[in-house]
Formats: sequence, C-alpha cells, structure tokens
Amino acid sequence: MSNLLACNTSVAIIFYLIVAISASIYGFRQDWAWNSPLCILRAYSFIVALGAICYSFSIQSLSRLFFVIHYKLKYLLTWRAHSIMIISNWLISLLIPIVPLFIDESLGLEKESRSCILKTNAFTAAIFCMIMIIGIPLNVSTMIYCSILYHARQSIHRVLRFDQNMNKYKTIHNAKREVKIVQILLVQTAGTSCGGIIFLINVFWQALSEIPLPKYMFLLGVNLTTISVSFMSIAHFMLNTQTIFESSEDAYDSRLLDEYQRFQMKRCIADFVIFDEEILL
Repeated sequence: MSNLLACNTSVAIIFYLIVAISASIYGFRQDWAWNSPLCILRAYSFIVALGAICYSFSIQSLSRLFFVIHYKLKYLLTWRAHSIMIISNWLISLLIPIVPLFIDESLGLEKESRSCILKTNAFTAAIFCMIMIIGIPLNVSTMIYCSILYHARQSIHRVLRFDQNMNKYKTIHNAKREVKIVQILLVQTAGTSCGGIIFLINVFWQALSEIPLPKYMFLLGVNLTTISVSFMSIAHFMLNTQTIFESSEDAYDSRLLDEYQRFQMKRCIADFVIFDEEILL
C-alpha cells in the first residue's frame, strides 16, 4: 500500500513540476507581460498541484496510522480504502482553488514574479489557501505521527514487562521506528515552512505595510516553493529507500530471533527430559 501512496505523491510532484516549468518558459519570453494564455487556468493548476502534494503526505501518515495502530480493522488496510483516500486527495485539491476563483483579482498574472499564480495582494484568498493547502495537512500529519510515536513507546514498555529477553532486539527496532518518524516530521515541517513562510510574509507585508514589497521577495516566494517541493520529494525518496533496507534487516533479525527461541525451547525440553530420567533412575 505504501508503494501506491508513494506513486500518488510522485504523480502530484510531477504535475507540479510541469506547471512550474511552463511558468518559467512563459516568464522568460519577451512578451510575458501582455501574452499569458490560459493564465487563470495555470494559476488554478498551481494551487491544485501544491494541494495534491501536501495532502498526499497526509494520507501517507494516515495509512501508517492504520497499519500501526488500527491494524485489526482489516477494511482500512485494503486497496479499496487507499484508493478512496487517493481520490479524496485529488478531489480536495481540485475544490480548494474554486474559492479564489470567486474573489476578484486573486488568480492571474503577478507581474513582479512573472508568474500566473495566486496573487499575494489578495489577502483573503491567500490566507484561505495557505490554511487549506499547508496548515491543515501539516497539522494532521504532525498529530498522526505523534500518535504513532506515543503508541510505539507504550507498546515497547508493555512487551518488555512480559519478556525481558527481547529487550535488546525490541529496543533497537523501536529506536529505528522512532528515528524514522522524527525524520519524516522534520522533512515535512522544514519543507512546508520554507515553501510557505516567504509567501506568508509577502501576504502580510502587502496587507499591513504601506512600504512597497521588494520585487525580489515575489520571485523568492515562488522559487522557494519549487525548491521545497524538490527537497521534500528527494528526502522522502531517500527515507523510503532506507525503510526498504531496514525492513529487510528487521526481517533477517526476526528470523534469527525465532531460530534462537526455538533452539532455547529445544534445549529446555532436553534438559527436562534428562532431569526426568535422572529422577526415575
């Protein structure tokens, strides 16, 4: 299931990069100021792509919640459930930009950045999109991963009460899982913060200050968003690759542990038989 959700995230990232490349091509043309075909559609696609990326990370965290905590609810672990989450991801992403469409001068050509995007001087539309695209997905992912982290720590304490011999293996396995969760949280927080903080500064600057916003801030807001998306995609790819190798190592360790436990059991049975024979003699 994780591969299906990773493919969904990859599709969203590819879609965003296509939109960003097309914006760059039109931005470098000499007639960019008066020749911007399908500008509103490109701005709409820009918001859809960002929403799809952020919500794809949220449904990945939701899937991990299902497999780690709610694994007894089998219907949550099926292809159908994950397909519904992917469809919901794209439906939400398609619906979010509809609100700015009904706000005048919120979507279109921003001359300072040479891009067809959500304009930073449209305060209401910009704040709405920031909350829906970045705020909600980031908070949902953070709460879910914190819940998984808490559950993992509680689970290891319960296991160690019954079997102290599992201490070393379980501690190492739990530490790997906690490190993975912290890495994912840091990647998502850093990526979304770097991508959205400059845009948010631009929005509040134009709404609250009479001093004109420097032109480089417009370009910085757009470019940092693209850089952050690229950074998150590379980081998640590396983390997923690392998880595959860790899973293989954990499976190998589990087999060794099972063999060791079987050996210990056979040894106990043999000792008991020898002791029983000595009593009979």
